[in-house]
Amino acid sequence: MTRPRLPFAPLALLALACMAPVAAQVPDGHFVTSHGRFASAPGLGGLWLHHPRRPGQSVPVTGLPNALTGAGASGQAGANCVVRLSDGRLLVGTMSAAPGSVELHVVALAGNAYDHTRSASMTIGTAGGVFNLGMLSEIQIVSPTQVLVCIDGIASPPALAGQVLAIVDWAAASVTPIPVLGLPPGGLVQAAATDGVVWAYVALTFPNSTTTLFAVPYPGGGLAIPLATLAGLVSAIDIDAAGMLLVAIGTAASGDLAVLTPAGTVLRRTRITSALLNGFAPETVTGGFAFVDGSALSGRVSWGDGNGLATLLAGPPAGGWGIPTGVDVAPDPVAYDAPSGGGPLWRLAPNPGGLPLAGNGAFHVAVDPPLAGAWLLGCAPAQVRNVIGLGIDLLVSPQGAINGTMSAGTIALPIPASFPRGLTVYVQTFHLASPLAASPGLRITTL
Repeated sequence: MTRPRLPFAPLALLALACMAPVAAQVPDGHFVTSHGRFASAPGLGGLWLHHPRRPGQSVPVTGLPNALTGAGASGQAGANCVVRLSDGRLLVGTMSAAPGSVELHVVALAGNAYDHTRSASMTIGTAGGVFNLGMLSEIQIVSPTQVLVCIDGIASPPALAGQVLAIVDWAAASVTPIPVLGLPPGGLVQAAATDGVVWAYVALTFPNSTTTLFAVPYPGGGLAIPLATLAGLVSAIDIDAAGMLLVAIGTAASGDLAVLTPAGTVLRRTRITSALLNGFAPETVTGGFAFVDGSALSGRVSWGDGNGLATLLAGPPAGGWGIPTGVDVAPDPVAYDAPSGGGPLWRLAPNPGGLPLAGNGAFHVAVDPPLAGAWLLGCAPAQVRNVIGLGIDLLVSPQGAINGTMSAGTIALPIPASFPRGLTVYVQTFHLASPLAASPGLRITTL
């Protein structure tokens, strides 16, 4: 297929015009990891940001409160899971030894610093339970202001004592438990997920290092239905676009990613690391994953392709960073707003041209369906509704923008190795319809 190629000279001029200060959020395309403080590992916990492909380009988030670093705590403490909101802020769950508090934090960043003016926190409960350790061990976004959380070791308030699932409305600072009935005693729940419609899934790990996966009616709760028993400790669960369960499972010497049907049938189990896999997050743009493990060297951060092959990105700094406990991915490219006039969507899961890495001479983006049309590439987004009565919305500022045509829904944007990193551009496509149609906007940041 022949793709129209963007002339390098106009793109170079656009690059100079589009350079901007560091964004106050996790940079597009990057990984963010949560870290807990453990007696077995040097250093405090907290949050770190990582380039998705370039080893050694990891920076800590500075200025975090003690609840996220574990500073001053007498036992296991700090950040235990993390998820990125669409606006770039982070939701971070904590862990604490009894009788400390288990909290959910909304974290805003200014560069790689904690922004006190736009961050907040709420207490979920007081730690206790069989292991004298309370935690939020997984967070899944279920609405713009609500998340499903996996909890364990909460002693109070009474409504949460002994519960393992809850819905937290972080905007309203409310917590609603989801009753889970029939779980056998003596286990530790560290992973949960929901399909958002019918079922939630809970992993209960026992002292003999086996884990039983249960299905629970969602959102009302009810009797837990056992689906499968797996060898190892399950530390994270996700659900892919096909509805399959992705499960991080392993031992102190191995970390695997398993794929199960919703009925609990194991389709495959792939070895990822030689240490316990503490968390993973899909990198939707490539079909790959971000991984964190709990190795004897205090844990590592890796990226993996769709087959699970992992490549090391970062290990602990000289002073340590506790142990990585969770990870999330900021997508790049990312669509914004909506199509107009019946226009196409962007193909982003995965993006056919991969990540916008400097040196990716084959980088391109595409719309679906693959319509012929024109594109506009600019330095800034816009929001001009129903442009001159044509029924389409203009989502890229035309000031200083360049444009071109495409024949098969694809825009080639080759990125030379010398191209500046951190450049953000915005793209939109336009198509002949009745009378016109336009795609959503697309934000691309070079890595």
